[in-house]
Amino acid sequence: MQGQFLTVAASALMVSAAAMGDMDGVDITLVGVNLVDPATAGGENYTVDVWAQMDTANRLDAVAGNSSTTKLITTGGTFWQSGFAGALSTANNEAFWASFPSMEFDSFITIGCWSSGCAGLDNTLQTVGIDFSEFEAGGDMTTSNGTWFVTPDQPIGDSVAYESTCGSANGVLVARLTVVGLDSTLEFSALFQGREGDSTWQYEGYAAFAYNEVEYADCNGNGVLDGCDFINGDLNDDNGDGVYDECEFYDCNKNGINDADEIADGTAEDCNLNGVPDDCDLGESADCNMNGIPDECEADCNGNDVADDCDIANGEEEDCNDNGIPDSCDIANGGDANGNGELDECEVYPYVNLNSGLVSDTAAEAIFAADNGDSIEAMAEFFNAETSIDMLGKSLYMSVTEGDGATSASVTMGPGAVLDAGMHVNFYGPVFSSFSGTSQIKAAHHMEMHDLTFVRSGASLELNPDSHAVTSDSVINSGGALASLAPLTMNGATTMLGDAMLLAANATNNGLLRSSGTILADVSNTVDAEIQCGGDTVLSGNLDNDGTVSVNVGTLYILGGLTNNGTIVGDVDQGPGFTGGDEPAPGDGFAVGGSYTAGADASLHMPHANWTISIGGNVDIAIDDNDRFTMEEAAMVLTGAAGSLQYIEAMSVDVDSSADGLDSTLDGHFTIGQLVVRSGAAALVVDNHDNAEGGAESIYVKHLVVEAGATLDAGDRAVWYETAEINGTIVGDIDVVADPCPGDADGNDVVNIDDLLLVIGTFGEFCDGCPTDFDGSGQITIDDLLVVIGFFGPCE
Repeated sequence: MQGQFLTVAASALMVSAAAMGDMDGVDITLVGVNLVDPATAGGENYTVDVWAQMDTANRLDAVAGNSSTTKLITTGGTFWQSGFAGALSTANNEAFWASFPSMEFDSFITIGCWSSGCAGLDNTLQTVGIDFSEFEAGGDMTTSNGTWFVTPDQPIGDSVAYESTCGSANGVLVARLTVVGLDSTLEFSALFQGREGDSTWQYEGYAAFAYNEVEYADCNGNGVLDGCDFINGDLNDDNGDGVYDECEFYDCNKNGINDADEIADGTAEDCNLNGVPDDCDLGESADCNMNGIPDECEADCNGNDVADDCDIANGEEEDCNDNGIPDSCDIANGGDANGNGELDECEVYPYVNLNSGLVSDTAAEAIFAADNGDSIEAMAEFFNAETSIDMLGKSLYMSVTEGDGATSASVTMGPGAVLDAGMHVNFYGPVFSSFSGTSQIKAAHHMEMHDLTFVRSGASLELNPDSHAVTSDSVINSGGALASLAPLTMNGATTMLGDAMLLAANATNNGLLRSSGTILADVSNTVDAEIQCGGDTVLSGNLDNDGTVSVNVGTLYILGGLTNNGTIVGDVDQGPGFTGGDEPAPGDGFAVGGSYTAGADASLHMPHANWTISIGGNVDIAIDDNDRFTMEEAAMVLTGAAGSLQYIEAMSVDVDSSADGLDSTLDGHFTIGQLVVRSGAAALVVDNHDNAEGGAESIYVKHLVVEAGATLDAGDRAVWYETAEINGTIVGDIDVVADPCPGDADGNDVVNIDDLLLVIGTFGEFCDGCPTDFDGSGQITIDDLLVVIGFFGPCE
């Protein structure tokens, strides 16, 4: 808007005209732009002085905010604060301006002074009731019960002459403010109090300021700001284009240079010689392809008055070779030697046999005509449109060109066949192996199988991406093998039958893996995933389980270690365990060559006497809830297969020899049905985890077997058993669970006069754990004597 800064000031004058007093208004004058380096200030900025306008007969004593006139200094940007001066002019020492130039343009409030020195006058500015913290942080300043002031005898409050925006004026300086953000408006409102002679007056004042570079220019060079010239009638904008008529020259692209000069010196093009730079001649109708050149200056080989580029972009013409020339023009210039109406260099050959040179339109034609060992190039556009790709039992090398394989076709490989499908390969239809031999699918980066991957008996299918492979549902028949030469992620249901084989650099199971046969990989079973062992399965690496692993039939052999933070279960649909049915065969379960590690939230459920978990390394179990440990019938076998001392965690709360130790229904009781230490194994009991939530922990087992040549060392814990076969070496506190004999103070398995005399001899004593304190009260009383009398005779 023309005259914007003056329009804002006029608005302030209208507001203040209704106020009482001898002040003329609030005047905001521009000091300069970017007086603080934008890099220092954090952006472009402008600096203004705020004046209380009044004639020289008046003076200003105070600038305040009260309940009716809230003092407000605010901006949409931020106020620049140098950090070297405070919010008052008294804190701004001009002696430092040479070293810290930005101090001169610090934002501060004042009365009559730009600095603490105040041109030789005493700067006696004071404040009451104003919190400057937000202002000092660059924010607004407001108060409804505060003021800055000088006493009426101080000359800095006197009105002085100053240069206003459009001429000379009189008044008192009340603030210097630097605003970061050239497009940010500044507002100033307050209650002013001053004097004219002995009379005191008050004035409610308001002004706003918005910087506009057009208004602060001097386009006609007369030494007067253009905004002032406009107000004074010395400049006009009759055509309303935002440029003063007297200052206009033809500059269509608004770069400050006359159009004719730009064309003359070659900095602007004028292809149609109309005296207008091409970038001003343009529009949707004049530059259909928006390339900066008027259409009338562009190539039009077919003479239809439309630029060739636009004919091509609008689909009116084809440009198969992307040379920017319509094919019809290329053909007219000799580009169709065989005269078939197609540009020679763009003729398409969907399938090319690189050995015979035969060109085919479909995969079926190309494969049918090919011989064993032939190589076929298939264009991605046509390969991906096929519904069936069957290699007819041939050993072919088919490579996808000019794109990536992303087909919904049913793909059947041949023995020894290779399908090189591109960089990022996707199969949305089923993929079948050959009926024998090994076939391979390649990708230069990754491949994803979104439908069924089926491997037939006696055949192998290799997935060979450089990055990773992803499968959905997969079936590997007995005698078949599915191999991934890169990391493999299984997102669907993967079924391995009989002696099937799965090989991968490493495998992540996100779905349901039904296993039987051999898995040559480290396997990670994720949170929502499940592995079901449907027959003897050998897993060559480590198994990291965060989901569920269940043995339904047979044994899951893990040659590496087993880390369990999910659920391990011996179970089968319609079989043993929780669901009932036929029992598992003896020894079914888990055989771990390395260590078994279980987290605190893990579960181990093997609810049958035939279930076995054998472990070659350490047994490091942190499970802290006996409801998630079901082993009171199953066997845990320590094989020593790791070739070094095995550690086994003591989990159960120690209740000494009490039969309660074998009761798995009690909190903190982790009962093992059978603990077997195999010949050659050496096991040491440790207590590294707080399984039973407090106190020392021990092992409670219904049947303990230490074979000849084996060693079980209880360490500083205890092993309690109900029955045992100990043919090897035991060390430490390893003993049988026995029911206590009430009243037997001397432990000779008979309650007699000797026990009665022991109670009488200690009668009344306080003790903790005394053999005569049968009721555990801590004191020998008549109740203990009654126990001896009640159980007098041999112990049962």
